[in-house]
Amino acid sequence: MQGLQGKAAGIQVVSSSGAPGASPKVRIRGVGSINAGNDPLYVVDGVFMKDISAINSSDIESMEILKDASAAAIYGVQGSNGVVLITTKQGKEGKLIINFSSEVGVQNLTNKIDLLNGRQFAELVNEINPGTYNNLNLVPNTDWQDEVFRKNALIQNHQISMSSGSKTSSYYLGLGYFRQDGIIPKSNYERVSIRTNYNMNVKDWLKVGTNITVAPSTSQNPADVVGNLYRASPAVRARIDTGSGFGEVPVYGNPLASIKFNNNRANVLSAIGNVFAEVSLPKGFRYRFSYGFDVLYGRSVSYTPEFFVSPAQNNATSDLVTGRNWHNYTTLDNLLYYNKEVGKHRIDGLGGISIYREIDENLTAVAENIIRGNTNLWYLNSGQVVPSLTTETASLFHKASFFGRLNYVFDEKYLFTATYRVDGTSNFSKNNRFGRFPSVALGWLLSQEDFIKDIPAINNLKLRTSWGKLGNQNIGAGNQFTLINNGLPAVFGQPNTLNQGASYDRAGNPNLIWETSTQFDAGLEIGLFQNRLTIDADYYNRLTSDALVPLTRPAHEGNGSFTRIFYNAANIRNSGFELTTNWADKIGKLDYRLGALGTTVKNRVVSFGASVQSDEFITDGPLGNGTNVTRTQAGQPIGSFYGYQTNGIFQNDAELAAGPRLNPDQLPGDIRYSDLNGDGRVDLNNDRTFLGSPIPTFLYGFSAGLGFKGFDLSADFQGQSGNMIYNGKAAVRPGLANYEANYLDRWQPNRPGNTVPRATAGGDNFVASDFLLQSGSFMRLRTLTLAYNIPKAVSDRMRMQKASIYLRGTNVFTWTKYTGYSPEVGGGDLSAGIDLGIYPISAVYAIGINVSF
Repeated sequence: MQGLQGKAAGIQVVSSSGAPGASPKVRIRGVGSINAGNDPLYVVDGVFMKDISAINSSDIESMEILKDASAAAIYGVQGSNGVVLITTKQGKEGKLIINFSSEVGVQNLTNKIDLLNGRQFAELVNEINPGTYNNLNLVPNTDWQDEVFRKNALIQNHQISMSSGSKTSSYYLGLGYFRQDGIIPKSNYERVSIRTNYNMNVKDWLKVGTNITVAPSTSQNPADVVGNLYRASPAVRARIDTGSGFGEVPVYGNPLASIKFNNNRANVLSAIGNVFAEVSLPKGFRYRFSYGFDVLYGRSVSYTPEFFVSPAQNNATSDLVTGRNWHNYTTLDNLLYYNKEVGKHRIDGLGGISIYREIDENLTAVAENIIRGNTNLWYLNSGQVVPSLTTETASLFHKASFFGRLNYVFDEKYLFTATYRVDGTSNFSKNNRFGRFPSVALGWLLSQEDFIKDIPAINNLKLRTSWGKLGNQNIGAGNQFTLINNGLPAVFGQPNTLNQGASYDRAGNPNLIWETSTQFDAGLEIGLFQNRLTIDADYYNRLTSDALVPLTRPAHEGNGSFTRIFYNAANIRNSGFELTTNWADKIGKLDYRLGALGTTVKNRVVSFGASVQSDEFITDGPLGNGTNVTRTQAGQPIGSFYGYQTNGIFQNDAELAAGPRLNPDQLPGDIRYSDLNGDGRVDLNNDRTFLGSPIPTFLYGFSAGLGFKGFDLSADFQGQSGNMIYNGKAAVRPGLANYEANYLDRWQPNRPGNTVPRATAGGDNFVASDFLLQSGSFMRLRTLTLAYNIPKAVSDRMRMQKASIYLRGTNVFTWTKYTGYSPEVGGGDLSAGIDLGIYPISAVYAIGINVSF
């Protein structure tokens, strides 16, 4: 999916974490749901998947993005946020083909955050607490970024495959190995993948086959140190010669010690695939039975030894947290195809029944006083289990679908598609279980018309439009039911004893219905000058109605520990334009190609609120200090930033007296906040406003390539604009924390300024406001590749069909005004764009080879 960044219109791929093995966040044509999920559906050789991290990209033959409702309709309700259709490589009739590829590279931090050094920080602290540092010449200077981030972290990817086939059967077998070591110590990801695809014509009328991937993986998750190394005082030593060997960092802890005492690992075994049988029937009919599965078993363990670095950083007992998780997702499809051609008429039909089931189980247990030793003792019986911290959960979900699709083509010019689905879900009550979702599409291939055929410059010209509805019910099982909490102990009796009890806990909503997305799409495809120039343009308009939203209910209803209940309570609209252009030509022996694409995204909550007493908005975006910085409300984009507008800095007592002030304790040098309603004061209820959105309004990409005598040079760029990022790591300050370099221009009595406030440890200058809001716009040189294709005469002598070598840089450079590690900041859709200290994105420089025998 990262390879699609800047290469496909209408799709946003956010690499919000550089942690080894981290998956990007994918959004197709914006954010259409508030709480029912916005991830696309992945379909790999017919298998429905939520996560494709187990799939080896070298096994992929093609990827297709289905964006409009008509194209995605056949995949049902799970495709309401778009579909990523993946086809893996298959064997072909002919001799045995062996492919080998290998890539080895190094990763490095792309840029450092410009923070104060030890002396600068000490000077600032002395302004807050005079006399803290008496001799600035003796202040240490620790660069925590240099201390933590390692250079030239290794990344490698190797695979070998073989494929062949005959008239009756074909096979593909692929073996891959991937390992990534992170730029933070003790973080890595390792995966082995085995892919086998087999097809056999048992009879003229019977075909069977299977597509299976098995992928064991291991990972070591990094200590959560990025936010703390950002805040840690640079005026202390990283290491000392006594005690634990680590210098004491007040409040936030020593990041190096956090890494040292963080020990965790996770093992995952994934198996994905399907088996199928296909029967050819008389009169153009064909029947296909398919059983697909996505099974995962995972084990995780985290061990923290007994240690003491400082009063703020210690662990009194050695602890072990172990987890088990298992999921089994299965799909059973019965499909009947029909194909018929009569003269200029061509009809393709499909009818089917699909049964889908999800089972998830999770177990977490905790033990203390673990026996010291190696990893062989990281088991619960090596210590004392804590029963109150042992939890086990499970969920079950079923979906049944009945669907039909008809494609009609007349004279290879006029195209019509109609799809109708009936989907049922176990997430809703019996009366509301089934939803009905139609869609239609029309196409006109103008280039086949006589009045266009005579225009030599036009090779392809097609108009298309579509309309359709898709449902979404992805809110988790059980929200229609009222629950009882059986974990409520009470003391009573003679003598007083602790007794287990149960009580009303969460109210269910049996009236929940399907969240429905209605989308209109109009498009134009153009191919000119022997298709050297291609243009693809689209307009889309998607309205999500009856959106499933968790709303607060009054406390007197006795809603237990749950404060929110799901309602169908919002309408959301996403609309915009998509344009993709490509040009490819040749000048003598020089091949060149140019490409550009752009997508506009307009996201708005059209209406919000249920027909019961409830919220008119949802607050989210927690910073971890009790402050939320986003609000979702009618008239605004989902998850918009919400807070105070700044209006400069109070320069003196006279300006303070003139006000208005946020509170009476403000001093000269503090931020002046705007009195939006003009009542002479700044208050929480009347003077906060919407400050910007984390959703970009424009996504773009462009590429260029040159080929000459076996050499090929290509560059791919991606970017976005119109979104904002909240620098949350600068806002969370439970104690004296470091500052970014802009505080060198802070307000001081002898050097007043109007952009950066005076030095304070926290307080009013760090409330939610536009002071910590920055532009998230950027342009990135995503990849730069120089390849050389070995001449055929040379490869033939080496008994190779083809061979190439290449040098590649990834995330080479980023142009942005954002001061953090990366302007790609993920998060949940109600709390996106908040940087609390993300694992930095790395630049990768690699060398690789591709060989076919």
